Amino acid sequence: MKNKLIRYYALIVVFLGVAIVFYTQSQTTLAQFLIFLFSGILIGINILKIKNANKDD
Repeated sequence: MKNKLIRYYALIVVFLGVAIVFYTQSQTTLAQFLIFLFSGILIGINILKIKNANKDD
């Protein structure tokens, strides 16, 4: 169980790192950065919901 959670936390950290790199290396505004970050968070939440729904089947 812990190994599966570590994988998701690692994915979140990688996504956050990519978002920060894009923000610092380009002319990205704070609003664009936040949109990118929140969309990644929502995608991660949806993936977790789908995986949990498939466990019930």
